[in-house]
Amino acid sequence: MIDLAVEVHWTKSADVDVRRKLGMNMAIAAPTAQHIRRRMTRGRTATPGEPYQGPRRPLLDHRFKPPIQRERRYYITREYAAALGLGDLTRWESSAELHAQIGGVAGYATGGMWAGLQVKNYGNRFAIIDFARSSLGSSSVRRELKVRTDEFEIVTSKSGRQRKRYKYRNRRRGEEPRYSRKPRKVRNDEKAGRLFMHRKINAVQPTRAEIDAMFSAVARQSQRVVLEAFDSELIAHGESPGDTILFRAINKAMERL
Repeated sequence: MIDLAVEVHWTKSADVDVRRKLGMNMAIAAPTAQHIRRRMTRGRTATPGEPYQGPRRPLLDHRFKPPIQRERRYYITREYAAALGLGDLTRWESSAELHAQIGGVAGYATGGMWAGLQVKNYGNRFAIIDFARSSLGSSSVRRELKVRTDEFEIVTSKSGRQRKRYKYRNRRRGEEPRYSRKPRKVRNDEKAGRLFMHRKINAVQPTRAEIDAMFSAVARQSQRVVLEAFDSELIAHGESPGDTILFRAINKAMERL
């Protein structure tokens, strides 16, 4: 499971004043994002989600008379299967069967999406938790190959060796097309969107206990500021701070400001 530090990203327009203004926002958001990622990759979602899609009904292929039924399978690329530790198993009855095989943790398969989790500023207004970059997807992209011609030019490499560089052209009408398949990379925020669309799970939604921990940490920091101003001591109270692990992590981040 992934437990890396969450990347904190500031936009180019974030000057010293913006960083000072949003310092506490970032101090709350970064530990919260890391805490949510740790919880989600262990299979604990903030709200119950929909199950993975099971077997789909066969399709009628009308190219035949009478039409025949074709089974609808769930396919993944070999590269994606290898990343999941499944070897060459690329064909499954359904998405549910695949995810049951790899553990069934909602929103966690190869870990690529969660490696892109970040905290960034939204102008000078607030901090947001979202996903950056792209990672390996389960599908591939098909690209038509060009046809090599007999024309070439002699080129010299950096090491001084000469070789032929052939010229290529597009396929002409009537010629048999040839294709190559390349594993498709998917934006991590798009993966998070699909998780919500198909399973109704918000990847970065905090739990009630995590929300309480954020409020408690801010309240504790405010108390500390007031008590320091009056040279007083902080008296512990019996109210629950919510998620105690997150509460301590946010307090630690705030103390570094």
